[in-house]
Amino acid sequence: MPLTNLTKGLTVDSEGGSATTNLVQGLAKAWSLLDGTGTIALSDSFNIGSTTDHGTGDYTLTVSNAFSSANFSCTANGRQDESPGWTAMTSSVGATAATTVRITSRNTSNTATDQEQLHSQLMGDLA
Repeated sequence: MPLTNLTKGLTVDSEGGSATTNLVQGLAKAWSLLDGTGTIALSDSFNIGSTTDHGTGDYTLTVSNAFSSANFSCTANGRQDESPGWTAMTSSVGATAATTVRITSRNTSNTATDQEQLHSQLMGDLA
């Protein structure tokens, strides 16, 4: 049976049954996997319309369907292929607007660096 008219959300029981959650509120509203090296490109995404490269380790993601305000949550992390294997990178989320989020990345030496895999997840209310 298809779900329709979820404007007020859909409450579901937790696995243990003692708590409930609003399923619509609990879903990621946008996410991306960005290759931030060279000419940047989205490897995969949901609700991300475009990206901007502002320089080494400095990117903006633009969402296709706007958030209701700049008050949404974004997490970002990444990794870089370095010998002998993948190295975790730090990412920080900067300025947000209803349609954009700016993300910067640094290596383990705290130097701005492009990331081969920049992962981001955006949560909040869409307009």
